[in-house]
Amino acid sequence: MATVSEIITAMREAAPAGQHDLDGRVLGELRSLTQALIAAKPDVDEEYNRFLALGQRGIGVPDGDLAEWLGGTTVLVTGGTGCIGSTLLAQVAQWQPRRLVSVSRGLTGGWPRLAGAEYLHADIRDRPGLATIFGEVRPDVVFHLAAQRDPGLAEREIHRTVTTNVLGTRQVIAAAEEAGVRQLVFASTGKALRPYSREVYTASKRAAEWLRQYLHEGERSRCAVEFAAQQDGLCIATVRRAKYDLGVVSSKETYTGAWFWALPGNESATDAVVP
Repeated sequence: MATVSEIITAMREAAPAGQHDLDGRVLGELRSLTQALIAAKPDVDEEYNRFLALGQRGIGVPDGDLAEWLGGTTVLVTGGTGCIGSTLLAQVAQWQPRRLVSVSRGLTGGWPRLAGAEYLHADIRDRPGLATIFGEVRPDVVFHLAAQRDPGLAEREIHRTVTTNVLGTRQVIAAAEEAGVRQLVFASTGKALRPYSREVYTASKRAAEWLRQYLHEGERSRCAVEFAAQQDGLCIATVRRAKYDLGVVSSKETYTGAWFWALPGNESATDAVVP
């Protein structure tokens, strides 16, 4: 009997990376190899049952607090047509918001639409489009889920990933601030917990999350920001890109003084400002 490594190698040879379509012969060969792989792993049934059990897990939530938080409010979800977004819409609907709105590019198919929810189209990178929607909807709470979330695709479409996950997040935050949104919940990724990663997807999500959180309390010196970023395992170049995409303001009080960074609206130095 072939080993697991040998079977996986045979699968890769049968269907090399980069193919858009697989013919019947290749699919048949992959089915046979899959059965061989199952047979080669004696604990496969236990592993499969453990996988199925994950779908049955749940998390206890404070019903009273959620009802008070979301009941009778206007809730907007970016990326509401995706896998997680469509599930979140259904969950939020249980708490009877006055208005429930999804904003997305509308390109994701296969996920159910929720009766009673509104579905609006906008690219989160489009500031004027977002501003129009936020100004009309006037949400009380925003859940920001829209993102390029495929790590493999992120390595191939770097520009779209960074502009969506970092610049798009900046645009959502700005639109929320202008519309007077009381609370914004940002969905990051477990990959952002990694102390270091060379993946574009991970870097784009973590940089926006880290910089926004670090500057939330007010302005910080650029040296302090970059030092803290390195201590947390972030590449300086990535943080500087996030600075630009989030619209972080650079300023200093005197011509020879140190540079300070702040989120728009939180800056205090006024003598020299560089966007």
